Amino acid sequence: MGYARQLNETNWLTVLGYAWVLFMTLALLPTVTPEAWRASVKALALPLMLLAAKDLASLPDVVARLRTLRRQGAGWGHWLAACLPPGLIGLMRLDRAIWRGFFC
Repeated sequence: MGYARQLNETNWLTVLGYAWVLFMTLALLPTVTPEAWRASVKALALPLMLLAAKDLASLPDVVARLRTLRRQGAGWGHWLAACLPPGLIGLMRLDRAIWRGFFC
């Protein structure tokens, strides 16, 4: 349970940075490995597993938010937003505000 708590406390930008480093490492690794190993090195599942682990670590928080929304009788948009990480929603709102300011 300690690993899940640590992963849940790690912010999404750090996890995305780790995933990017893993993608780049796995992209460059076939150039330095022997020919017989290249098929197994090309598996890009490791960075995706890191992102999935971050999602699964936040699952108890998502369930709590969904229970609260069910008691409130919220619509489907709120249910969808409750499944996303709060940091991602904040980034989307910031992005929308930046684009709105740019176009105005």
